[in-house]
Amino acid sequence: MSGFVSDNQKGNSGWGKITVVVLAGMLLITTLIIGISLPLSKNSELARTTEAATPIPISTKIEGSGDNISAAYAKDDFEVSGRPSSPDGTIKEVTLVAQEAELEIAPGKVVKTWTFNGTVPGPVLRFTEGDNVRIKFINKTPIPHTLHLHGNHDDVNDGVLPQVMPNQSYIYNITAGPAGALMYHCHANPTSLHIRMGMYGAMIIDPKDKPMKPAREFVVVMGEYDTKDMMKLDAEYYLINGYADQYMKNPLEAVNGELVRMYVINIGAGIPSQFHLHSTIFKAYPSGLLSNQPIDAQTIAVGPGDATIVEAKWKYPGAYLFHSHGIQEERGNMGEIHILDNNNNQNSSAQPTASSYILNNTTATAGKSISMFDWQYELQKKLQKPKIVDYTDAELEGKGIAAANMSAMHMSNEEEATAADHGNTGLNASNNNSTTNQNNNNNDNGNGNATKQIVSISIVNGASNPNSEQSYEPAVVTVKSGSTIVWTNNDSMMHTATSGSSESGPSGIFDTGVIQGSGKVAEATINAKPGSYGYYCSLHPYMKGQLTVTE
Repeated sequence: MSGFVSDNQKGNSGWGKITVVVLAGMLLITTLIIGISLPLSKNSELARTTEAATPIPISTKIEGSGDNISAAYAKDDFEVSGRPSSPDGTIKEVTLVAQEAELEIAPGKVVKTWTFNGTVPGPVLRFTEGDNVRIKFINKTPIPHTLHLHGNHDDVNDGVLPQVMPNQSYIYNITAGPAGALMYHCHANPTSLHIRMGMYGAMIIDPKDKPMKPAREFVVVMGEYDTKDMMKLDAEYYLINGYADQYMKNPLEAVNGELVRMYVINIGAGIPSQFHLHSTIFKAYPSGLLSNQPIDAQTIAVGPGDATIVEAKWKYPGAYLFHSHGIQEERGNMGEIHILDNNNNQNSSAQPTASSYILNNTTATAGKSISMFDWQYELQKKLQKPKIVDYTDAELEGKGIAAANMSAMHMSNEEEATAADHGNTGLNASNNNSTTNQNNNNNDNGNGNATKQIVSISIVNGASNPNSEQSYEPAVVTVKSGSTIVWTNNDSMMHTATSGSSESGPSGIFDTGVIQGSGKVAEATINAKPGSYGYYCSLHPYMKGQLTVTE
């Protein structure tokens, strides 16, 4: 623009008049462009904003939304069901909360999980192609997480960066699409660990312009869990909707003659799933995308992070299995679907076992699809019986600061002062051959009291490799009861130092919780009777260390 004005100053007055007209026109066009762009710019900026999270009294439910988050969020119109937040439905808003929970994945088997809204998988998100969707993600756990959504969106809504720190939130804005069976999951490093710990869910996008045939619809999300080693290729459990073999005792049901539609998602981190229905050949949409032409299949391969949509009918009433062919079916990936005689023929081997919520006088053949998602989610919560770990804001903010700022205690001036306050000036002195790493640990401080012992242990680089010769350095440490141990994670992966063993589980004497990699630290006070105590990494149970506690 300045160059144009400069050229005009060299010309005659006629050119000057033309210039004025051109400038005025350009100003008008620029104003219109800015006016049109402002809402988009504001929306994009919103996606980049990280904010402090509102305190959550986890125990309260929003009635009718099927989640475990606080009723306080109802005021924000952020609903897990994807309901329109405005009368014209222009924006659909959802709240997802990262929460730690203890829940059951098989009869009597309670495990620690990281979840969206307190369940594994999280609630099903369902939108229509082209919907403007805004998802508020709140992190109420002690470690960073993200929300990664499959589909089409820009980088600020991709859920890789930024990582959402403890007690902070992030707003993701997307346009729903493409139509089909998609998924969402945490993408914090290592992603496979966050997924296996439970941070995943289904996202179903209905087509906007091409209605699907009426069907009775189910969601089948296949996940994995291992109580001994969360990072190995083959898992101990292969779960359907978060619970082993749950549909064997609580079978899916449909009326004979109905079209059954299953949105099948494999969110596993290891081996592919070979999804199979007994006694029928079915239609399958490759990769779960309705833009693909369906194929006839007896079994359909679904790789990790992929999906399919299965449409099937059975010729005869009866009880039929569905599962992933192979080792998965022997480790929890087995279910039944009962195809009921629409005349309730008592000679049928499969008679109604569920409430009228599942099978009433309405069938999918009446011209409208019937979603069983809500029934499935209620059953899932009933079986899992999740117990949410409710951290206080102070705990989360403290851990968030630690996660963001603590770096291996490399003895900066500030850290030296901190160490001095603990009565220790040699926090990082290494001793590969001895069993302790201490300084003035038991000397009288002049007041008749002994200073507390502080010991540092390194989680070595490469410790996550099962073939690593050493995990914790020193591997064996002798400390006095009441001492503080500081673990520095010099590996790139997350780890823990948890008393107990991979065979018997945590003993409860100490647990650092998850320690981020690349120099982050955690400490624990060892209040134990004299004796020998083993400890391990709960994420990589082959990593082991030993403490000897003296008086």
